[in-house]
Amino acid sequence: MIEQIKRGDIDRSDYDQLPVEASDFLDSLLQVDPTKRLTAKEAIEHVWVRSYHQRLSEKSLINTQRIDNLQKYSCKAEQHKFVDFVHMLVVHKGSR
Repeated sequence: MIEQIKRGDIDRSDYDQLPVEASDFLDSLLQVDPTKRLTAKEAIEHVWVRSYHQRLSEKSLINTQRIDNLQKYSCKAEQHKFVDFVHMLVVHKGSR
């Protein structure tokens, strides 16, 4: 398999299932001729890498917002429990 990669004889049959940008990224990295291969800087700036990073950032932001919302809900739920507890104490004490 390593020899196939060195020759550039790569099975691209699975590429059909990849987005065009991902396929282009892999082709650019798997160039046999090093002068045609992406540099590390070019790879980082490739459109597929940038879009992937952006999607991860968006998911991270969404998850952060979900956590914030759960924490706010939890605080409100705790406040309601406390108010209910105080109300019960007041009502119970008044019935004595």
